[in-house]
Amino acid sequence: MLALRWADIDVAGASVSVRGSMQATPSGLRIVEPKTRTSQRQVTLSREPVDALRRHRAAQAEERLHLGAAWEDGNLVFANVAGRPIAAGNLLKRSFEPLLKRAGLPRIRFHDLRHTSATLLLGRGIHPKIVAEMLVIAVWVGT
Repeated sequence: MLALRWADIDVAGASVSVRGSMQATPSGLRIVEPKTRTSQRQVTLSREPVDALRRHRAAQAEERLHLGAAWEDGNLVFANVAGRPIAAGNLLKRSFEPLLKRAGLPRIRFHDLRHTSATLLLGRGIHPKIVAEMLVIAVWVGT
């Protein structure tokens, strides 16, 4: 998820191409190829995530305009407030955990969302193969 770039998303075709993962290196965060060849794939999206991505892209464009030349354009879908990569630990501590608290939910691991998604999708009658392909996105954050 943290390595997802806008070029990886086909909004019209409702799909995401998994092409990389974020890795911490001595020189900072960088996008590398996924660990396995089978991790590189195309994932079909339902309407809800496509709509959410459209809204997110519009909001990110506003942030870019506001920051001007200070925005570091890495073409990342999920970037920090300056356009740079987000560290997984920061995502969890600054965004995910406060969101759980505001929603009145117990503290869970980010990976638990993957299990919940699978259960809900299978319960809606989505074919297990499609569910498995959709869940590959959750692996991007290393959970």
